[in-house]
Amino acid sequence: HPRNIPDDVLAALPANGGVAMATFVPKFVLPAAVAWTQAADRNMREHGLHHLDTTPQAMRIHEDFEAANPRPQATVATIADHLDHMRAVAGVDHIGI
Repeated sequence: HPRNIPDDVLAALPANGGVAMATFVPKFVLPAAVAWTQAADRNMREHGLHHLDTTPQAMRIHEDFEAANPRPQATVATIADHLDHMRAVAGVDHIGI
Protein backbone atom coordinates (compact mmCIF):
# COMPACT_ATOMS: atom_id res chain seq x y z
CA HIS A 1 0.00 0.00 0.00
CA PRO A 2 1.31 3.53 -0.75
CA ARG A 3 1.09 4.52 2.91
CA ASN A 4 3.38 1.71 4.03
CA ILE A 5 6.96 2.64 4.85
CA PRO A 6 9.33 1.22 2.22
CA ASP A 7 11.67 -1.52 3.46
CA ASP A 8 14.79 0.59 2.84
CA VAL A 9 13.41 3.26 5.17
CA LEU A 10 12.45 0.65 7.80
CA ALA A 11 15.95 -0.81 7.57
CA ALA A 12 17.46 2.63 8.26
CA LEU A 13 15.55 3.14 11.53
CA PRO A 14 18.05 1.39 13.85
CA ALA A 15 20.91 3.59 12.65
CA ASN A 16 19.07 6.80 13.48
CA GLY A 17 17.07 5.62 16.50
CA GLY A 18 13.77 5.98 14.68
CA VAL A 19 10.47 4.29 15.36
CA ALA A 20 7.79 3.35 12.82
CA MET A 21 4.23 3.30 14.10
CA ALA A 22 2.12 0.39 12.90
CA THR A 23 -1.41 0.95 11.67
CA PHE A 24 -4.26 -1.49 11.92
CA VAL A 25 -6.47 0.14 9.26
CA PRO A 26 -7.62 -2.77 7.05
CA LYS A 27 -7.17 -0.92 3.76
CA PHE A 28 -3.53 -0.24 4.70
CA VAL A 29 -2.63 -3.83 5.68
CA LEU A 30 -4.96 -6.06 3.66
CA PRO A 31 -4.68 -6.08 -0.15
CA ALA A 32 -8.27 -7.35 -0.51
CA ALA A 33 -9.49 -4.32 1.46
CA VAL A 34 -7.56 -2.00 -0.87
CA ALA A 35 -9.25 -3.61 -3.89
CA TRP A 36 -12.66 -3.41 -2.20
CA THR A 37 -12.22 0.30 -1.42
CA GLN A 38 -11.19 1.00 -5.01
CA ALA A 39 -14.25 -0.89 -6.30
CA ALA A 40 -16.56 0.97 -3.89
CA ASP A 41 -15.11 4.32 -4.99
CA ARG A 42 -15.48 3.33 -8.65
CA ASN A 43 -19.11 2.36 -8.01
CA MET A 44 -19.81 5.81 -6.56
CA ARG A 45 -18.17 7.52 -9.56
CA GLU A 46 -20.27 5.39 -11.92
CA HIS A 47 -23.33 6.87 -10.21
CA GLY A 48 -21.93 10.40 -10.61
CA LEU A 49 -21.09 10.71 -6.93
CA HIS A 50 -17.94 11.36 -4.91
CA HIS A 51 -16.79 8.63 -2.52
CA LEU A 52 -17.06 11.06 0.43
CA ASP A 53 -20.63 12.10 -0.44
CA THR A 54 -22.96 11.55 2.53
CA THR A 55 -26.28 12.48 0.93
CA PRO A 56 -29.09 9.96 1.43
CA GLN A 57 -28.76 8.90 -2.23
CA ALA A 58 -25.01 8.29 -1.85
CA MET A 59 -25.46 6.40 1.40
CA ARG A 60 -28.10 4.16 -0.21
CA ILE A 61 -25.83 3.42 -3.18
CA HIS A 62 -22.92 2.62 -0.88
CA GLU A 63 -25.07 0.41 1.36
CA ASP A 64 -26.33 -1.48 -1.70
CA PHE A 65 -22.75 -1.98 -2.89
CA GLU A 66 -21.63 -3.23 0.52
CA ALA A 67 -24.60 -5.60 0.78
CA ALA A 68 -23.66 -7.14 -2.57
CA ASN A 69 -19.90 -7.01 -1.87
CA PRO A 70 -19.12 -7.55 1.82
CA ARG A 71 -16.15 -5.54 3.04
CA PRO A 72 -13.04 -7.71 3.64
CA GLN A 73 -11.96 -7.75 7.26
CA ALA A 74 -8.42 -7.80 8.57
CA THR A 75 -7.78 -10.42 11.24
CA VAL A 76 -5.37 -10.61 14.14
CA ALA A 77 -3.22 -12.80 11.86
CA THR A 78 -3.16 -10.03 9.23
CA ILE A 79 -1.92 -7.53 11.80
CA ALA A 80 0.59 -10.03 13.23
CA ASP A 81 2.01 -10.59 9.74
CA HIS A 82 2.30 -6.81 9.27
CA LEU A 83 4.15 -6.44 12.59
CA ASP A 84 6.36 -9.48 11.90
CA HIS A 85 7.49 -7.93 8.63
CA MET A 86 8.30 -4.64 10.34
CA ARG A 87 10.22 -6.49 13.07
CA ALA A 88 12.18 -8.54 10.54
CA VAL A 89 13.28 -5.42 8.66
CA ALA A 90 13.66 -2.77 11.40
CA GLY A 91 13.98 -4.76 14.62
CA VAL A 92 11.61 -4.96 17.56
CA ASP A 93 13.00 -1.80 19.20
CA HIS A 94 11.91 0.32 16.24
CA ILE A 95 8.21 -0.57 16.01
CA GLY A 96 5.45 1.32 17.79
CA ILE A 97 1.86 0.23 18.20
